[in-house]
Amino acid sequence: MLFTEFNMETALRIRGEEEREMGIELGRVEGIELGRVEGLKKGKKESKMEMAENLIKINLPIEQIIQVTGLQEEEVMKIKMRVIQ
Repeated sequence: MLFTEFNMETALRIRGEEEREMGIELGRVEGIELGRVEGLKKGKKESKMEMAENLIKINLPIEQIIQVTGLQEEEVMKIKMRVIQ
């Protein structure tokens, strides 16, 4: 093997390792962002459900609870069943 071939092989190996590390970092960053977005969605949903529960407790009509929270009727009814037990 010639010295220049060795240098070329070494350079390609190093470049491959650098690209692999960059890919891992990119995946980590994307994973963090996805987790953040999913966490925000979950928090909004929990907030709406808590609001629905409070509105049920003050006897607001189901139609108005749906309108205020944006939850589906079946979700509100499940919350109502849990609250009245």
